[in-house]
Amino acid sequence: MDKQINAQKETESRSARRYEYLLSQKQKMDAIDDPEKEIDRLNSSAAVLQNETHVSQSILTVSSDIRKELTEMKHIFQTNTSFYEEELASMKNALEKLLLANK
Repeated sequence: MDKQINAQKETESRSARRYEYLLSQKQKMDAIDDPEKEIDRLNSSAAVLQNETHVSQSILTVSSDIRKELTEMKHIFQTNTSFYEEELASMKNALEKLLLANK
């Protein structure tokens, strides 16, 4: 029985909150003096948001391109490092052989 009472109270509470929300929305609509200006304001806001979305997408594209470039540069660096390490090891061996030959 308590569950039914609690469920009914919860339903009534939700209904009251929904009514208050709808009433506040109606009051906001009633407070608009010039609906055309409000529509223009909302359209401007929508245009700004659309522009900001476009800018964000452009930033993401540039970030992705930069990430690709950095990955390529890292690969080139690693390849070059390996090459120079091999060259240095080869030179070291040649110098050691020269030192041994000169002794």
